[in-house]
Amino acid sequence: MGKSTYEQLANEVVDLLGGKSNVEFFSHCVTRLRFNLKDQSLVKKEEIEKLPGVLGSQWAANQFQIIIGQGVNEAYDLICKVGGFEKKGTVDEVIDGDLNEKKSGNVVNRVLDTLAGIFTPVIPSMIGCAMIKAVLIVLKTFNLIDLDGQLYAILTFVGDAAYYFLPMLLAWSAAKKFKTNVGFALTLAGVLLHPSFSALMSAGEPVKLLGLPITNATYSSSVIPIILVVWVLSYVERFVDKIVPNIVKAILKPLLVIIIMFPLTLIVLGPLGAIVGNGLAAVVTFINTHAGWLVSALIGGIFPFLIMTGMHYSLGPVVMTVYAATGVDSIVGPGMLVHSFTQSAAALAVALKTKNANTKQVGLSTSLTAALGVTEPAMFGVNLKFKKPLAAVVIGGVAGGFYAGLMGVGRSALGITGLLTFPAFITENPMSMVHAIIASAIGFVVTFILTFILGFEDTEE
Repeated sequence: MGKSTYEQLANEVVDLLGGKSNVEFFSHCVTRLRFNLKDQSLVKKEEIEKLPGVLGSQWAANQFQIIIGQGVNEAYDLICKVGGFEKKGTVDEVIDGDLNEKKSGNVVNRVLDTLAGIFTPVIPSMIGCAMIKAVLIVLKTFNLIDLDGQLYAILTFVGDAAYYFLPMLLAWSAAKKFKTNVGFALTLAGVLLHPSFSALMSAGEPVKLLGLPITNATYSSSVIPIILVVWVLSYVERFVDKIVPNIVKAILKPLLVIIIMFPLTLIVLGPLGAIVGNGLAAVVTFINTHAGWLVSALIGGIFPFLIMTGMHYSLGPVVMTVYAATGVDSIVGPGMLVHSFTQSAAALAVALKTKNANTKQVGLSTSLTAALGVTEPAMFGVNLKFKKPLAAVVIGGVAGGFYAGLMGVGRSALGITGLLTFPAFITENPMSMVHAIIASAIGFVVTFILTFILGFEDTEE
């Protein structure tokens, strides 16, 4: 979409949302404009969806989201300029709670929102490292790199960095989400990852603090322990802030927060999180071992609805916990990969069958982005809009996911799943990537054919 298209959108969308006075907060993510509104009844949803450049819209956790696609940054900038909004940046940059100042919604929505706020900001660094690991896997597979050389060693630790130090990344994002001091959170993550602490725990002798035993646990690449720690930290910091006099707060508050939190972290919260994480990993591994086909088929089929509701973020702790324990994700990755190609196939089928030039253009462009792993434009702009293609997506996802699970497909590097990330599915199973490609092809073909068979109600120009 050109700039003129977004200028038209910027000129009209605010009025259709009930005016600037109705907008409490405005930001964006990778593909969507996100609005928190005072009076939701003023939103003219159908008229907004007819605006050029808009691929669709939805309500999620009392937030109105307009799906734009890859041009979301340009659309956001123009709306801020025309509407007179202060730029807040992406959702990643404003997870300090502004987006959810109103604590509305049920407990499930709030939990999902919290997980989204914690995991979304760290995803780019994880994807970057995952791609390095994927490249390294390719180089290693085809004997294009010396496994004893320095280049291999450097690429290995660079690719592992975001995962090994994941507690540090989550400490930062969780601190922003729970509205607590980032420095405190990072310090406590550093306590869990400090080399001296790791050496002390690996020495084989019982370790005690204040006479209480410290559970022997590994915190690198862990998820749940640091989230628990930062959550409790947010309450401890507020409590200390209230009781410490202002005249000595600059010195006494940091001292008290660290003194209170580090024993809680080492004796209670860290071990508790590790136990929960290990239990979760054991349960998921058991299910995957005895019914892997079911898990992948289920993920492949329901992933569109997980994205719609934001529940795909709730899978983050599961994926990272299992990945940290086994080095392979065979839970979400295979079904997620198939889903990318089912969305691509449905959008492509719609583009080839429609007589509407605009639908054809949107279908072709979003089909490509979906195949590359960004599925929201295809889902909201085409498949959900025409409904029947989404049914084909679900059936194709189940078919491809079933095959992937049956063949034990897994991925050794996390991140977006699509055409460019097939090497991430190279694991100790030498046929994993081959079966991943076959599963994707099954999902694509089944979805494409079903979309043609089921048809859809085409729109006029």
